[in-house]
Amino acid sequence: MSVRFLNNAEVKKHFLKLQSSALVSHIEALKQGLAKYSKNPAVVPPRTQVATPNGATGFLFMPVADNDYCGIKSLGYNPSSGLGFVGCINILSPESGALEGMVDAKELTGIRTALCTNIGLLQNMERLKDTELLKVTVFGAGLQAFWHVLVCAKLFHKKQVSINVIYRNNKLNDSLLTEWCPNVVEVNQVKSDDENVAELCSHSNVVYGTIPSTTPGILAEYFEKQVPGVDFTYVGLIGSYQPQMHECDDRLISLFKTQDRKIIVDSKEHVLAEAGELIDSHAAKSQLVEIGTLEENSESLDVTVGSRKLVLSKLVGLAIMDIVMAKRLLEEI
Repeated sequence: MSVRFLNNAEVKKHFLKLQSSALVSHIEALKQGLAKYSKNPAVVPPRTQVATPNGATGFLFMPVADNDYCGIKSLGYNPSSGLGFVGCINILSPESGALEGMVDAKELTGIRTALCTNIGLLQNMERLKDTELLKVTVFGAGLQAFWHVLVCAKLFHKKQVSINVIYRNNKLNDSLLTEWCPNVVEVNQVKSDDENVAELCSHSNVVYGTIPSTTPGILAEYFEKQVPGVDFTYVGLIGSYQPQMHECDDRLISLFKTQDRKIIVDSKEHVLAEAGELIDSHAAKSQLVEIGTLEENSESLDVTVGSRKLVLSKLVGLAIMDIVMAKRLLEEI
């Protein structure tokens, strides 16, 4: 039997077409994979970071060895290539170790991250049932930003959705977003230094952070303003992945400590080693709840900011997410 390979274009085309129910099915598969990780973190061994002898290209090799999901994700990065991070996900047979298929990593990484970020939002969907116009703000205009707002719009397909894109340099190409999500009635693109950023956040039901910034762009004070009809906001952060990076300010994180509430994460160990906003705020493992144990935990997740409730999710990414998604795609497409 020949080994199948799915390229980025095939992955993108497939997910653009999926309806809400299919996306929820993928989310359930990801939750099962993350539950396996939470039960036994050893299924995701430490990643290996190496570079070519001339130092031009760096590589990350991220293995997964589980009874159901086995494989390795590899990423390469050369600043002069202009390609960003590129790579592949190899799916291996848990029984024999044989190669079962390969999937391009770029689009799939954005999709699996968006699906995982929205797990916490799905859990709180009922709190937005009376919201006629869902207002979403995303910090960033790249691949991650695109998939986050597209997944959100599809999950809320019965509602009209208004989207604010906070960009630094280039605007988000929103043509595919409006083509595949007819419920998106507005896409408002605003520079990150615009004076209206705070106002847009304060009026949002959902805020996503996808920018790897060293200076926080999402501040607790943005949510303190009382806005009629907005009594709950979900914040999903995925941009910071190194200790010097911060997407939100320390004050927002500290609210969870002072109010004894939990922040949703993919891995307690990984976020406390990689996410600058949690490191500098001296967050403890007891302040975090992993997606893999989310349904088993009854702790309250929402903090009070001004007159609203707020739930926060912070992900840094685990290779088991990629393996779960790639394995399923090879069976589905």
